Amino acid sequence: MSRKRIWAGIIAAVITLLQPIASLAIPPISTLTGLAVTADVIVVAKVERVSADAGAGRLAEARVLAVWKGELDPAVTFRASKTWECDVSDAQEGETVALFLVKEPRTAVMSIAYWGQGRIPVKQEGGKALVFLGIQEDCIKVAPDGADTKLYRRPLIGTLDLTELERRVRNILREKRAPCKF
Repeated sequence: MSRKRIWAGIIAAVITLLQPIASLAIPPISTLTGLAVTADVIVVAKVERVSADAGAGRLAEARVLAVWKGELDPAVTFRASKTWECDVSDAQEGETVALFLVKEPRTAVMSIAYWGQGRIPVKQEGGKALVFLGIQEDCIKVAPDGADTKLYRRPLIGTLDLTELERRVRNILREKRAPCKF
């Protein structure tokens, strides 16, 4: 066997073995349906305190203003720092947020669903509580198109009144929609 063939085989093997690792670095794309059905708890809360990073990550404590799913105490503690590169978990003291939270095993601390994508800040404009969702409501449609498979995205939700977001979340839960399969 020639050196050229050996090196080609080694390179092919390395590329093949690294594929699963590379695919793990891409977080799933959230949808409102995915956030609603996978969250253990959905609340609107006011962040009162965010701890400094003490090696274990930042934690946020928030006062619950409304519960849309699950049962919760009047306060919630959630992780507000990254656990990996694509995690966008965060919290700012004083902000009001809609939170889609998942329980962490063996602790009272919760995590923001979809690696931080389940944190939706609420802004006050003209006396209205508004949220911006740069996601779509339901799954991306995958359909064959001749010899290829195409992804058909649906329109992004955009800016909503907080009460409209609550209505949509409650409809998703009442209809028992399924999360997207990737």
